[in-house]
Amino acid sequence: MYNTQEFNFIKFADKYSTGSSLMPQKRNPDCMELIRGKTGTILGKALAHHFLLFQYIKTCFKCIPSRTGSHHDVKLMSK
Repeated sequence: MYNTQEFNFIKFADKYSTGSSLMPQKRNPDCMELIRGKTGTILGKALAHHFLLFQYIKTCFKCIPSRTGSHHDVKLMSK
């Protein structure tokens, strides 16, 4: 977007860009294409690690008895 004729913020040399398969007149920078391609993999792995860590923490807290739960409140009200 930033290297289009409307904005023209960034200008890549032709040796660092390749033509698009659908629009040959459009020049895509190779480095940006590689970054965009790897972003999904990196985000997917980060999300998987986050989910595993969350499940581990959730499991650990289930093992610890809690005095502030609903059962404790019921005992206090029954006295």
